[in-house]
Amino acid sequence: MLERHRPNREISAQTVYPHLTRPGLSIKGWQTPIAWSGRSTARAECKDWVPNYESSEQGIWLPPSEAAIAEFEMLQSEFGNASSHMDLLLGENRFDELNETLAGTYISAEGCWQASSSPTERILGELALLGFRNEPFEDSQEINDAKLCDSDGCLYPRHYDLSFGRPNSKKVLLAPDPSFYQTLNDKITTVWGDELPTVEASRQMLYDFKQKCLPYTDRLNSLLTIGGISQLYLLADTGCWYNEDYYTRTLIGSDGTAHQQDDYGRLRLTVDMAEKFGISKARYGLAHRVVWMLHGRKLKIGARDELNHLCGFKPCCNPEHMELVSGAKNMLHSQQMHTAINSLRDKSTAIN
Repeated sequence: MLERHRPNREISAQTVYPHLTRPGLSIKGWQTPIAWSGRSTARAECKDWVPNYESSEQGIWLPPSEAAIAEFEMLQSEFGNASSHMDLLLGENRFDELNETLAGTYISAEGCWQASSSPTERILGELALLGFRNEPFEDSQEINDAKLCDSDGCLYPRHYDLSFGRPNSKKVLLAPDPSFYQTLNDKITTVWGDELPTVEASRQMLYDFKQKCLPYTDRLNSLLTIGGISQLYLLADTGCWYNEDYYTRTLIGSDGTAHQQDDYGRLRLTVDMAEKFGISKARYGLAHRVVWMLHGRKLKIGARDELNHLCGFKPCCNPEHMELVSGAKNMLHSQQMHTAINSLRDKSTAIN
């Protein structure tokens, strides 16, 4: 049912997102504990204060300039360290070119790594590969789409939304097909007949939800961990709350069978919230179930009732895109949805 293409998603002003909170930096001290050519699962450590972020003209939070300076100095050190094997990672010619580019780069007051000329997708891709194991850029349009700061010559990977380059077994991120949704009089209607809230209403709800999490509140009262809340985006076409941490890998169990390739999002709760809602000790839960309960809506774990995605998009966890139904009704809705989609595609094929 799902077409797989680049989702049209937003990073809201004054909210956290994955590359602001991980890897390698601690908001608490803005220290970089790892080498650029290494890996890290370290996330931001916030308590009861809002970090002193830089901000773009659109209000998008950016890492403090101290963080940009620290990471740039570390990268320069890596290039000067023979044991870092940067030349092996990049190849000798690319190593020399990138090193030369960095030599002509300075850090602006806003924390941009300002190059003397506009960065190419190849240079940005290599920096993303070294720092985040991402290779997200195929052309200059992708650079413009992913850029979060206001500088045209910025090389700092954290000033770009690199999540589109996260590798997974499907090689591409999930996104709802825009042709399945129609907007009339500010209302969104699916081709299978369900009505969804306006995008603006969903945007406001998500912003209000983020205000109840770190860094806007303390750890004891935060609904989700800083990593969990950073993974929620708004899809501007449908109002879906897109959760990027969904299973796309085939995991092999002890019995040799594959499981958990279900496309549903996962979210990590704080210890207190996990205990309150009876989530496992790992504190991970299905995103749509977790957010439903965090909005004060009843849902018994293990009960026969299920949450049905009215929007038809599994990674979505917008509670206004859900309804609590029986398993049989959930199955019926799925059949109706596929029938409507197949009919739409048959019409499209006939026209072409």
